[in-house]
Amino acid sequence: MNFGSVVRDNPLRPRCVNLPGSAHRGSSLAKELHIYCDGATYHNGRPDCRAGWGLASTIYEGFYQCINKEMFGPVVTVKEHAEYVGAEKQSNQTGELTAMFWALQMAARVKNGLAIKIYSDSLYALNLTQLKWDAKCNLLLAKNCYRAYNENPNKRRISFHHVKGHSGDTFNDLADGLAKEGVWSLKTTRRK
Repeated sequence: MNFGSVVRDNPLRPRCVNLPGSAHRGSSLAKELHIYCDGATYHNGRPDCRAGWGLASTIYEGFYQCINKEMFGPVVTVKEHAEYVGAEKQSNQTGELTAMFWALQMAARVKNGLAIKIYSDSLYALNLTQLKWDAKCNLLLAKNCYRAYNENPNKRRISFHHVKGHSGDTFNDLADGLAKEGVWSLKTTRRK
């Protein structure tokens, strides 16, 4: 397989979502970057399993939450590959953890003082990354996620949030769809 990175300037989805209610109004939201991450698999637990990851970052513009970036890719298990982050096998859990790793890499590049909120529907990924749970498998991947968080130059501005999966949350559903694209992709794709 040929892995690598590709940049696309235009997402294929609507750019902004109107946020109803006064809870989303005000200048404080303009100071936040939200990153939604998810993993997906085809035939999880079977020998022909394929896993992928996806993430979508959003910023606020007035009354709208707007897509800033989209990324997705396959879970890489080839140790010699540049995008290998420690996954031992293709599974939903490695998809979730790989998405978390790339979300933290994105958070590390934020330079403008924004508060960074990372959302995931995986308690597994959220708790392993913060060392609230001990890893029983995926040890290197879990260690790399923790390291990406602990050594992150923006660590003090990062907060983690659990969102219920498949519950109609627009941006979590977007990350889920991107993760499904990642299952079948041969390379990591970035859309700006």
